[in-house]
Amino acid sequence: MRTSCKIATTLLAASLAGTAFAQLKPDDYVLFRKGTMQGQRYYLTPIAQMAQGKLAYNKDEAVMRATRLRHMIEVHLDGFGPGSEGASNTRTTAAAFSDRAKLVDANKTALAAADDLVKAAQAGTVDALKPAVGAMAKQCDSCHESFRSR
Repeated sequence: MRTSCKIATTLLAASLAGTAFAQLKPDDYVLFRKGTMQGQRYYLTPIAQMAQGKLAYNKDEAVMRATRLRHMIEVHLDGFGPGSEGASNTRTTAAAFSDRAKLVDANKTALAAADDLVKAAQAGTVDALKPAVGAMAKQCDSCHESFRSR
């Protein structure tokens, strides 16, 4: 794990540790969900731009971003804590809470797509990256259709 990722993870853990001793509030979970979604966009967008030829392809950058994207997806479910289903500052639908098994399955599918994206990035060619980016984007859309209000 790169130093910057370790630092970011440590800072996130430290920021949540202070609230871990007190019970987390629904807004804390919502902020975490929103943060992981922003992180996912941050890591995926340049990879998609590389696949589209809008950004120069850089294998090391693609691998790093795909790996970190996978981590953001992995921890995203931690943001669906008790009481956060009623928060007013989120577009998460009730289905994310009423059908937890579907949410978990969608997360597993997203993780599989992210694993494929990491492998494609490691292959070192834009041609390998393109279908994996498309599959990842499709999975993102699928989750948003099921669990996000418009």
